[in-house]
Amino acid sequence: MSATRAKDVKEKVTARPGAKAIDRPLRPLRLLLDIGDVEDVGHAALAATITAAGARLGLVVGIGEGGRPLRVSASGTIAHALRVEAIREIGDVIALAEGVSLRAQRAIAPFLGDKGARTAPTLLREETDGRLWMVTRAHTPVDLGEAPEAEAALREARARGAVRPQGAVAHVDLPPGAEERARAIAFGPSRTLSEPSSRRLLEAFGVTFPPWRLAEDAARAAAHARAVRYPIDLYVASPDVSAVETPALAAIELRTPGEVREAFRGVTREARRSKNGARMLGVVVARHVATMPLLRLRIEREGDGPAVLQIGLDDPIGSKLARPLVCPLPETADEAAAALDRFEGRGALPGEGTPRLQTLVDLVVRLARIVHLLPDTLVRLDASRVAPVVDDVGWLLGAARLRVRGVEVA
Repeated sequence: MSATRAKDVKEKVTARPGAKAIDRPLRPLRLLLDIGDVEDVGHAALAATITAAGARLGLVVGIGEGGRPLRVSASGTIAHALRVEAIREIGDVIALAEGVSLRAQRAIAPFLGDKGARTAPTLLREETDGRLWMVTRAHTPVDLGEAPEAEAALREARARGAVRPQGAVAHVDLPPGAEERARAIAFGPSRTLSEPSSRRLLEAFGVTFPPWRLAEDAARAAAHARAVRYPIDLYVASPDVSAVETPALAAIELRTPGEVREAFRGVTREARRSKNGARMLGVVVARHVATMPLLRLRIEREGDGPAVLQIGLDDPIGSKLARPLVCPLPETADEAAAALDRFEGRGALPGEGTPRLQTLVDLVVRLARIVHLLPDTLVRLDASRVAPVVDDVGWLLGAARLRVRGVEVA
């Protein structure tokens, strides 16, 4: 699509198939960006380059204080950075227009959300040259490039979150390189990850666990217990069975080497009994967290449908008194706080407005961000014994179990 054609869209752009053509003039999307402190001459040259790049994509870019910081990675391009900001401004709830090639469909499919995406406010349309354009009811189309470029921009925009009114989005910073490390762990066929692999994947995104180590035998389990400090919890480490699903595959609050060695033998024996031929990696030895409440969090995606969040209490009494809450996966702090407020076990949670409740909200948003960042990989996330830190306002995950979708090789 040429620049002229991108501007002349009054008669051609439709909101979605079968809808009437938009009968009002469309204007380019405007972005105000801040490129930081650089020398005056360099600042002017860089600003001119960014503005020109934006014009080629169908954007009007302003440079000045008060704008969003423009992130351009060492291996990225200005065009990519601008596409990411455009998607964040408009939102990543998208659908594909008719006639999009199979190549583009495969690249964009993980970002389409539920099957009712025809109601999405934004369409991706493919031109004859293979470039994808983001089409909305209010703005002229934005050039997202060919399918791989569009996929990369959508992935980063979703990871960073849509731009919303200040205070609506929890401040969740993901460590650099988190996605690459997580994908390296998850790479392979469709499967359920073991406890150690599940922990490492979540830790790559900044999710915290109590200090832990993997022990292959009873003697090492006792040695690791001294290293992480008593009391400790012990969880089976296997890709086939999990303490998250079977509580008997864990031993809680062990205080002596003898208890640890006996628990190792008991847990591994129970694991083999629960599933014939279960593969055993050993056990995870983790420091015990003696705080309440204990929560159970689950995020699950069924097929191509939207992900849902389940919140429950994870102690024997609380799990009977309060029914789990199942709700759409929250993406903002406000949505996460509203979900926690509707939970029947709300009385066991920290008081409204307290720092500890805010860090729980942040944890829920962080887990949601992970699921959005790995839409083509992560199918289910289970976290049990989620507990507040003793001398801090943060939260720790006791155990975790992830289900991943494998890589299809043509």
